[in-house]
Amino acid sequence: MVNQNNRKIQNTQNIRNTQNNQNTQNQYNMMKNYTTILFFCLFLCLSSCQQISESDRLIDMPAQAITSKPMTHLLMDFSAFRCVNCPEAAELASRLKTRYDTSLVVVTMHAPMCPLTQGLYDYTCAAADAYFTQLGGEVTTPLPMGNIDGVSYGDYLIDRSVWETALTERLRDTAVVNIDMSVNYDALTRSAHVMTTLKDYDGAETKATNILLWLVEDGVIGPQMMPDNTTNMQYVHNHLLREAMNGTWGVTQTLPSQTTYSMEYDLPSVYDATHCTVVAVVVDAENKRVYAVAQSPYLLEDSEEESVLSVEVSEYGEIEAEGMSVTLTEPTLDPLTGKQVFGVEGFVIADADELIVEIGRSEVGIEDEFCCGSVCTVGNAQTAETKRFALSDGFSNWYTHYTPRPDSDVTITYTFRAGQASAVLTVRYVNKE
Repeated sequence: MVNQNNRKIQNTQNIRNTQNNQNTQNQYNMMKNYTTILFFCLFLCLSSCQQISESDRLIDMPAQAITSKPMTHLLMDFSAFRCVNCPEAAELASRLKTRYDTSLVVVTMHAPMCPLTQGLYDYTCAAADAYFTQLGGEVTTPLPMGNIDGVSYGDYLIDRSVWETALTERLRDTAVVNIDMSVNYDALTRSAHVMTTLKDYDGAETKATNILLWLVEDGVIGPQMMPDNTTNMQYVHNHLLREAMNGTWGVTQTLPSQTTYSMEYDLPSVYDATHCTVVAVVVDAENKRVYAVAQSPYLLEDSEEESVLSVEVSEYGEIEAEGMSVTLTEPTLDPLTGKQVFGVEGFVIADADELIVEIGRSEVGIEDEFCCGSVCTVGNAQTAETKRFALSDGFSNWYTHYTPRPDSDVTITYTFRAGQASAVLTVRYVNKE
């Protein structure tokens, strides 16, 4: 029994030894094959390298692949204050703007040709008609409608339900043209200097383009019909296209030969500089497809303004106000002219080097003299005039004399501007004859 067991153990050991020898042989053969393959690949690589010249080892990448960047997109929202569905489209546009930030510029356009934009309140811009028509809009086109980058997504004017889908598909596009813009705004003169610089990423191809500059305003409070058919009188309109600053289709530039464009623009007094931006759009001159778009910060930083003067008077005597003291004098007879003369005088203190005084009169033909420091100006015909004076160390005396017509009451309104501060003084002279 013992011998039988020993034979079994010996047989088992022999089988194991045979298997181990076989495994070792297999591993050896595999390593041998791998080594052969490795040397063969190395031989091919060395042989190939020897056949490629040094000048051919670098691959030139196209300029666009090296310098291009993601494109900023333009969403045009055609809207109207009598359009009950337009507030929902405006909310969507604002959400998209928040989500995509600097990759998206939103401009809301009220085209005068659309009946729903017409009424007691006017948010229209004449140039919006041209853009609406270019995209296929008609008088009967329902609002709201939108477009992204001036291209077609089945149709050029698309319903708000597909705005995000159309935008998402275009987010993969890289810029063909880049635009950099700087805007310098003078709060005293309300003048803006706008400069744009274009970069053509595909300089080998000549492109005829138009550069459009738009004035866009946020925070405009006014009526808007709502989805429940009520009218919200305190609705906040944002992204409003106010003016095409350099004309409906701007100016033509041919790339890459022309790269810069600049203009001066006087901001109308009806617009709030702290809520206004400039939007620059570069389009293909022929089909108006958008190449590039950029938006400036607000023209004027919204800061707490210190009042120079804010007072309305209709009686004589001395009136004290922050930064200024005003004295109104009884009318007296001027011995040289034989006419009655009214007088207003005071002084101004402001943190600025210059005082701008806009004078408006309710009657034409009033003879007047306005002096600030030692400088005087005379007017006798216009209903509104703007006068500029230097302030010495932010301080100056001023006075004005008026000779109104004896047969009418006269209201004179002064608008004082010094730095970012502004104030209004209204003086009413009552004819007692």
